[in-house]
Amino acid sequence: LLKEQGRQGESLAAYQRAVALAPASAEPMHNLAVALEHFGDWGLALAAFSRTLELDPNHLDGRWNRALALLLHGRYEQGFDAYEVRFERRQPEPRVCAEPLWDGGDPTGKTILVWAEQGFGDALQFIRYVPELARRGARVVLEVLEPMMALAAAVPGVAVVTPRGGTLLAEAGPIDCHVALMSLPAMLARASATATSEPPARAADGQAAAGNSSSGPAAAPGSTSIARTPRFDPLVRLAPAVHVDPSRITSWRERLLGHGWQPRAELAVGWVWAGNPNVKSDSWRSPRLPALQGLLEVPGVRWFALQKGDGHRDIEALAAVALPDI
Repeated sequence: LLKEQGRQGESLAAYQRAVALAPASAEPMHNLAVALEHFGDWGLALAAFSRTLELDPNHLDGRWNRALALLLHGRYEQGFDAYEVRFERRQPEPRVCAEPLWDGGDPTGKTILVWAEQGFGDALQFIRYVPELARRGARVVLEVLEPMMALAAAVPGVAVVTPRGGTLLAEAGPIDCHVALMSLPAMLARASATATSEPPARAADGQAAAGNSSSGPAAAPGSTSIARTPRFDPLVRLAPAVHVDPSRITSWRERLLGHGWQPRAELAVGWVWAGNPNVKSDSWRSPRLPALQGLLEVPGVRWFALQKGDGHRDIEALAAVALPDI
């Protein structure tokens, strides 16, 4: 209750007291870690989540929250590998598929079903990894929410796009294995680690991983040099994966010009300020339009409302503000 009321000092003191009363129990430590994360102390939160797993290595929520904390810290290889625990929590539910999961083995010649597991934003962020899988020799069948199919079809390396929630399209053909879209960073890194005969980094919290150079150790004098496949960086600058038909770009340009956009003098910015209100943490990620109203005064920027769903009603609350709704 204190945490939800934003009473940081009192809240943390209560959680610390609980830890002191049961120092060998994982649950009070995990609760403290969640509170530290809630109040933005990411460093102490990560340490507390790690301590939770020292006390109970099977603490499912502790494993999940530690994965998120690692990603927040920019420790992407460890974080994405740990992020696989989401399916043990069944949030989201794993896709039922007769074929085996792709575990990062050599994809050459295999038809791999890549399925988007969560919402539009997650798919747009992680679709950038699909071309890398195709580059390594896989035939990729990409399963996405139906409104995304046209966009997904333009992703380089995608052989077939099929709608999520239905039967695979006939042109998908036989599937050899499948993988969740948001698992690609971890699986591609595992594949690279296998190719280099180096295990994925497993540095202790707060310590740098040793021996993680893509060039590997120096060869001994007189020995034969062995070529190695470079390790895959989960945040590598990949080629753009989302492409739009030029005719649609022209159409949208004309549409913005019709709303008074001056391309030589202004930056055109499409604006969405609210997500799905049914998501538990939506209040933390959806600031709503009134709270952002001051941005409308930034010089040299022409804002365009692209908001759909529940957040669209915010425009009515600011009817006096000139915000083109397209």
